[in-house]
Amino acid sequence: MAQPKTLADVHTRITTCQADGTQRAVTVCFLGDSNTRGMAVDPDRTRRAYPARVLAELADRYAPCAFNGIDAGIPGDTMTQALTRIDDDVLRHAPDLTIIAFA
Repeated sequence: MAQPKTLADVHTRITTCQADGTQRAVTVCFLGDSNTRGMAVDPDRTRRAYPARVLAELADRYAPCAFNGIDAGIPGDTMTQALTRIDDDVLRHAPDLTIIAFA
């Protein structure tokens, strides 16, 4: 299956998954810095970081569709640094959706 190219394609894939429940999980990659990694929410940072909260909201809103998350946040990273690791940290996972956030 070809990877979605637009948000409309991602939405269609999610709603199709809802209807038939047979497609593979939707993969969402989060590329960013310490906020993405969850460094600001201690001590329970992984569960309370925004990537986990976004995935939980997607799962609730679009059940029974499953969502997998890739947290590619590195504390202190800049967008320029992230571009050097985008192949390994994002593209190799072939995400359906990538959310980018840097402070």
